[in-house]
Amino acid sequence: MKIIEPQHLCEEFEEISDIATLEKRVEEGDSELLFDLGNIALEEGLPEKAVEFWEKAAQAGSPEAKCNLGILYENGDGVAQDLDKAREYYDEAARGGAEAAYYNMARLFDNPEYPDYDLYIAILLYKKAAETPDYDACYQLALLYEGEHEEKNLQKAAEWYKKGADAGHIPSQYNLGALLYHEAETEEQINEAVFWFEKAAAQGDEDAQDALEQIHDEE
Repeated sequence: MKIIEPQHLCEEFEEISDIATLEKRVEEGDSELLFDLGNIALEEGLPEKAVEFWEKAAQAGSPEAKCNLGILYENGDGVAQDLDKAREYYDEAARGGAEAAYYNMARLFDNPEYPDYDLYIAILLYKKAAETPDYDACYQLALLYEGEHEEKNLQKAAEWYKKGADAGHIPSQYNLGALLYHEAETEEQINEAVFWFEKAAAQGDEDAQDALEQIHDEE
């Protein structure tokens, strides 16, 4: 899940000269300030307070607050777990322009424990998130297409891995290498797999480093 980080308070905090000014802006429903205060509360280990600030920000129209509230309701963090409420907040957040909400809602539909679990809807939402672009969404799409179910399509899996791999997304680079190596029938295909293992290994991925060692040992 993707939580949206503070965006406003750090830039404006020096302009808030006293606690009375801060309280006044909270009472007036300053959505940006309420959103950032919610993030601070969560960082301080106060999820109940984060819910309080974010619900006020959401009422004032903050899509970012709605997205983050969805996470808390999904996890039961600071509130009783309510997956339907989480879905509602994600949907409102996405419609309001919080792009991370598409990814979060996709993960919800991609969860077999969710009563409305639906791979088809998850794929549609991951694709929507991938357009933003979100390379974690590309990666999740690839995993779905590589999985053992009716949507399995290794060509599509490779295509989505490559979108992330080209952008430097390490898990995509490693998984693309692994997929290509497993399916390789020619020396050229093996070399392409090694290329992506090397890309991931250069960024410190230990699985890719181990894969390269194994390939070299087999030569």
